[in-house]
Amino acid sequence: MNLLPINLSLPNRQSISEPAEVHIYHSFTTDMQWDMLEPLVDYLDLISKRKILNYSRYIDKVNSIMGRVLLSKAITDYGLVAELMQLRYDKSGKPLYPNLHFSISHTDDLVVLACSQSNEVGIDIEKNKYLDIDLFRSYFCDEEWNLVTILGAEELLRIWTRKEAVFKALGSGLSEKLNCINCLADELYVCEKNLAVKEIEIALSYHCSLCIII
Repeated sequence: MNLLPINLSLPNRQSISEPAEVHIYHSFTTDMQWDMLEPLVDYLDLISKRKILNYSRYIDKVNSIMGRVLLSKAITDYGLVAELMQLRYDKSGKPLYPNLHFSISHTDDLVVLACSQSNEVGIDIEKNKYLDIDLFRSYFCDEEWNLVTILGAEELLRIWTRKEAVFKALGSGLSEKLNCINCLADELYVCEKNLAVKEIEIALSYHCSLCIII
């Protein structure tokens, strides 16, 4: 079943062809109500259903179900059968779908999905906000932290999305600590894998990064 509600605007989609074909979907959730989306929970796998219903904040419920809505739309666009009860999970808890690699991220009122039939992917998005940057020192290597101290919270969030995208793409294959990996370069070699990292323009005041295992 395609979970896209009839009265919901189609999500935005953009494509990347190099170094691999990846499609990115995003949707704002500012005006979405949980009451409209709640019936869709019955079409999800048990783990997703429990996770969504256990959230205490409505915005977390809305963003999580919208991630599954985007996934359903993407699966259909690829010509596959959108049956989200087929979702399975690896040892690290990463969700898997037959014949499709995907990654979902959300922040505040925006949800993004990256998917590819050929390559593992990871995506992360953050909205600009005030942060006490000193609380994050242990997560960054020296070169990254030098940039953060010069440019501030916005640079921290930009680099953070790059790191998160890398970790999501690698999944359970990552054993190094966060500050042991310098994610500033667009091409990385981590855990015996070649990675490409791209910053994706989604909307003003947001940082979004994509990682592709190549």
